[in-house]
Amino acid sequence: MHTKKIKKTFFHDQEEGKFLEVSEWANGAGVDIAITNDKGRQLIPLSYRDAKNLRRLIRYILRPNVD
Repeated sequence: MHTKKIKKTFFHDQEEGKFLEVSEWANGAGVDIAITNDKGRQLIPLSYRDAKNLRRLIRYILRPNVD
């Protein structure tokens, strides 16, 4: 999206029919996350700061509840 991609990582979930791709921006400032399924393709551009904050939120949601 921002510039030519230099690194890519793929994950294919055959059970759910999803294909995930993460591409680093050529300028090194972030990543594009592409999610492809039977409904089409979604592209989510994230700066590294945004990606770090998203990771924190996901970890918070997924952590076990300690009562």
